[in-house]
Amino acid sequence: MRKSFLMLITLLLLLISVNIYAQSEENFIISGNEKFDAEDYKGAISDYTKAIEINPNNTSAYVMRGNCYYNLGEYENAVTDFSQALEINPSHLKALFARANCYRILKKFDNAIADYTTIIDMDPENYDALGFRGISYYSTQKYQEALTDLINSINLNQDNFRFIWYRGKTYLKLGDTVKALDDFNKSIEMNPKNAYAYFDRAGIHIDKAEWEKALSDLNTAISLNSKDASYYYNRGYTYENLGKLSEALSDYETALNMNPNYESRLKDKIEELKRKLTENKEDNTKN
Repeated sequence: MRKSFLMLITLLLLLISVNIYAQSEENFIISGNEKFDAEDYKGAISDYTKAIEINPNNTSAYVMRGNCYYNLGEYENAVTDFSQALEINPSHLKALFARANCYRILKKFDNAIADYTTIIDMDPENYDALGFRGISYYSTQKYQEALTDLINSINLNQDNFRFIWYRGKTYLKLGDTVKALDDFNKSIEMNPKNAYAYFDRAGIHIDKAEWEKALSDLNTAISLNSKDASYYYNRGYTYENLGKLSEALSDYETALNMNPNYESRLKDKIEELKRKLTENKEDNTKN
């Protein structure tokens, strides 16, 4: 009787300890989620880490901690957590997609393509995976593969301006400026704040010597993003072809100050423009 009583007590204590164990793990997850929603990512990492210490096989804790690292820009740490989640559950789509995005941001495009491909094999109509695999193919100069993926993605969902913009960039690489321009126009209509699309469209106008159209797009691009030297370089080139030498000189100098790699291209050009402006000033003085 005494022995049975002791066994019962032991069993009850074990059940209580397991329950406390489970509750504390769940509490850390709940607390971590609350901090994540409040954008307290470091605090959330601490809570998810405690949950993992209690249960090293908690897939959700790894995924959520990985999301925290992702939002903090710590992509290598995020990859580690997403990979750990996939060790536990190889078919975890959210972990696969998140890791693929990290690889793409880290410019590990082959790894990104592999993960996106795994997702597409599991879910052939996953338009986000198709679109981002297309972008990854574009980044590795596999333009035909990129075009196929981007077309398939857009056919499934036409609401992503980024995929339409990248399809335009891909058409441009493949020499189809008509379709490229059409996609740049659509992308800008969907998101008028995408400076890159204006810059790319300006490139087509420059190639066609449509200088006023190019200038309009470059002005908009610079108003949206004033920190890209190539925008000023192209606008300087456009001003030069419009005969606005003073404006061209100013933009060339800005481009060079922002990016010294332009020196070989711009040093002589800047001196030439200064000389022409001086000559024009002297001629005006004589007249």
